[in-house]
Amino acid sequence: MDAHQYRTFYEEVFSMNIVLAQITINQNYKKNLSKILNTIENNKFDILVFPELSLTSYDLKRAIKIPNDKILDSLSEIQKNIKKNKIVIVGTLIHKKDFIYNASAVISSENISYYYKNTLTKYDSIYLNNGTDTLIFEFKNFKIGFLICRDQDNKKLIEKYKKINCNILIQQSAHYYSKDIALKKIDKNIAMPIVRAIDSSTLFCKVNAVGKNKKKLSLGNSMIVNKEGIILRQANKFQEEIIKIKIKDKKWL
Repeated sequence: MDAHQYRTFYEEVFSMNIVLAQITINQNYKKNLSKILNTIENNKFDILVFPELSLTSYDLKRAIKIPNDKILDSLSEIQKNIKKNKIVIVGTLIHKKDFIYNASAVISSENISYYYKNTLTKYDSIYLNNGTDTLIFEFKNFKIGFLICRDQDNKKLIEKYKKINCNILIQQSAHYYSKDIALKKIDKNIAMPIVRAIDSSTLFCKVNAVGKNKKKLSLGNSMIVNKEGIILRQANKFQEEIIKIKIKDKKWL
């Protein structure tokens, strides 16, 4: 194996391009699906992550009425557009018997796995059920764990991921508040990924929704933070944006 072949092999096995898609989420899931597919088509990635409920929206009163078969069909459509050895993570509602969950759908060309939000807000609790476990996804020699929004406040959940030697934590969020509350909470929602990156000793990747959901506002600021709490990438708070990072190996973390 010559130097070029070794470098190519090394990058295929160990290096990884993580892309966070900070997008505005529509109340119409078909429009969200179209945006997700367009983003997949127009970006190079190993892992591409969308915000919390990026498929079905955070208008829960309306979103829970979307038939589960339509949601699953949409996820299958996404799956058809994913190349081999690539991962797309989409936020969506999932119905299981009499329960409805706020989920991270971890989609590859071969499989779809789910993480269910453990720590619900008061608004979530009106419509949804909480998950009770973690999800670890092994990809390119990395252990990747998942959080959804308010899970950032769940210290026990963070400790679980640390105990199983997670390398990367991915947090999907949609921090919708009234405008005045959104502005007051900017500092907290920037600080928490820094704190949790240090607490969990992981590369912490947070992707947040941006823009309005009815009269409420989400102020972006998606970010990638290393285990020392240093912000490596950060998105704008007012507009859609793609941020990305290339990880060369575990030592690089």
